[in-house]
Amino acid sequence: MSSSIDCAICRDSLPDNPPLFPVTHKQNKAHHSFHEACIKPWFEKHRSCPCCKEEITHFKGRRLAPIMPEEPSYFLGAVKRNSKLEVPILLEGNISQEDLRLALLWTASKGHSAVLSILLKKKFPIEVLTNAKELAEQDRYSRSAQILEQKINEAETPKKPGSLAPRKRGIFSGCVGRPASQKPRESDPP
Repeated sequence: MSSSIDCAICRDSLPDNPPLFPVTHKQNKAHHSFHEACIKPWFEKHRSCPCCKEEITHFKGRRLAPIMPEEPSYFLGAVKRNSKLEVPILLEGNISQEDLRLALLWTASKGHSAVLSILLKKKFPIEVLTNAKELAEQDRYSRSAQILEQKINEAETPKKPGSLAPRKRGIFSGCVGRPASQKPRESDPP
């Protein structure tokens, strides 16, 4: 007599050799089995296990992208539309940190490198940048992953104390204060 395994969502029994859909929990490494048809719609609206409500990070070996809110804010809507015109203007306003985090992860997972570059003008924690880079790499968006890698390197590079930004040369050359195009006067010392 074989013990049958039931799908945690529909409660129907799974075949004797069910295709396993392992879900990696954040805290414990428990696995539960589901019909693929049952679990896919669940993951469209949730990032938790239907059995134990533990946070899920991976499904079928892939990192799960963030869930955009049902009714996204105007800012998230502009990001979702990949609007290179609206996003920079909206960034000047008051945007919640959660909206910024979701927007960064969303653009990385969709490969919108132009909007990603605009969003990176804001400051993000290293963990958020790393998560976004993982999403971009997983979905093979190499340009987005490259942009994020560069931003992570900039954030991790320690700045030397007392170092100043490089000086830009003006229209004057040397320390005399005379335009470079002007010839020296006869009275000037050599």
